[in-house]
Amino acid sequence: MEVLGLRGEGETLLAKFEDTHRDLESSRLASERRASQDASQLARLQQSQSELERDGRAKKRRAQEAEGEVLQLRGERDALACELTATQSEREELTEEAEGERRRLSDEVRRLNEDLATVRARSAAAAAAAVPSAAAEVGGAAADKEALRAQVSCLQDEVASLQLVIEQAVRSAACSATPTATC
Repeated sequence: MEVLGLRGEGETLLAKFEDTHRDLESSRLASERRASQDASQLARLQQSQSELERDGRAKKRRAQEAEGEVLQLRGERDALACELTATQSEREELTEEAEGERRRLSDEVRRLNEDLATVRARSAAAAAAAVPSAAAEVGGAAADKEALRAQVSCLQDEVASLQLVIEQAVRSAACSATPTATC
């Protein structure tokens, strides 16, 4: 009986062994499936990591390039600001010079007008003085007449030359006052 008991126990143990073996086989298959899935997921994660690292390097490179462009543009902006300041300063100096030149030419025109008025007054006085003395000396020498004519002619030439000088001064003043005008 003991043999029968041992045989029944052996069969029970054999059934348990077979159940355990089947459980082990199904666990092994499940583990292999999980391992395969884990390996596949790990490969996807590694690929994703590589892509993210590549994207990160590309973005970092683009950011550095943009930063370089920003620095270059700042330098250009600063250079343009300096150039603008210099141009404004130069324009102010030219404006001051033009204003000074305009005042100087205006003064010169005024002085020349005064000189012209003086010469005209002298010419008129000389002509008035020449007429009575010429009438008093009607019987006088022809040389005196010629001398008076020469003097009147000389004064008329002087008046004409002064008028030309005044016209030139007025044109110069107009040109100086408007730097863009063609003279």
